[in-house]
Parts: sequence; structure tokens; C-alpha cells
Amino acid sequence: KYADRYDSWYTRHRITAENEAMCLKGLRLRGLGVDIGAGTGFFTKILGAIALEPSRQMVSRAKEKGLESIRGVGEYIPVKSDILDYALMVVTLCFLEDPMKALRETWRILKNGGILALCIVPRGSKWGRFYESRRAESPFYRMAKFYTVEEVIGMLRDTGFKVESIRATLSYGPLDEARVETPVERYSDRGFVCISARKTGSDS
Repeated sequence: KYADRYDSWYTRHRITAENEAMCLKGLRLRGLGVDIGAGTGFFTKILGAIALEPSRQMVSRAKEKGLESIRGVGEYIPVKSDILDYALMVVTLCFLEDPMKALRETWRILKNGGILALCIVPRGSKWGRFYESRRAESPFYRMAKFYTVEEVIGMLRDTGFKVESIRATLSYGPLDEARVETPVERYSDRGFVCISARKTGSDS
């Protein structure tokens, strides 16, 4: 129902979207990957990944952009085990009914040594507080559950991932004038944080 509105966000907030893209590109993901909860494919296209998305209309928009797209959810990923070089979740974890199950599924589909790039809007950040305050009027964030960076790191470690690096951007708030930023490793005052975690050893 809201696919076009969702897709237009990246045009209406071009600088913020480019800051987020720069943060993600800094993780240097390579090879064959999947974007879990891809939406209409903004980040999918940047990385050349496969889009995985439950919304039929979102998948349709992603296909219109020439992206290979699969309809499905993060808790049941229709991909063979140990086959992908990387997986991507950009502001997806907060919408999942069972985030730990999705993380275990992501572990399953990655090769040993594969990377999960997990990007969040941290709870307590300017952006997180803003979205939480707008729950009642937002068709997108009504059901969202935001997490802190520390909570996500704990979830990744419990799944068996080894956290390797963190990059963050958006020092300004959603009501401030957007400005181009260089991603940093410090994340305490940032509204968009990407965590790079590697699959190592056997599943715990």
C-alpha cells in the first residue's frame, strides 16, 4: 500500500540516504549477497545484491529497477545453506517478529567467513526517539521495536557471529538540515549504525 511513499523517501531525503549508503559501502562487502528486508531495493542496487522482501509491491518496485528479487521473510530465507558471501539487513531487525531466528537463518546461508552487515537506527538516538514518538501516525514504524547497539552486538554474539567493525553516520537529527558526513567508528551520538559481523567456526 505504501511502496511508492517508501521508495520516494530516498529521493526526498537524498543527502541522508547518501550518508547511509556511504556508511554501508565502507564495510567493503564483496561477492554474492542478499539484502534481507530490502524494501524497494535502494541499498540492494548499490551493492549488487539479491533482494529478499515480504511485500509484493516492494518486490515489484525492486524488479522494476532490474534487481533479482525474492519474496520471503528473514525468519525463513529460501536460500541454500553455506552459499553466500554476505548478507545485509538495513533497518530490518526492528521489524522482525523473531529477530534471533532471522539471525540464525542468516548464519545458515552464509559461507564460513561470510559477513553480515547489520544497520540499525539505535534506540535512544535522535532518530530512534523521533520514530518512536511518531509511532501512532507512521505506517512504517508503528510495529517497530528499536534496539541499542549493545543489544544488537549481544544478539550477534549469541548467534555465533564475531563483530569486526562498526561504522556510523547521521550526527544531525531528523528535523535538522541534512549535511554530507564522513562515517566514523564512534556511534554513541549517531542515528545510523552499521555493524559488520563474521561467521566463524560452527554454529553455537
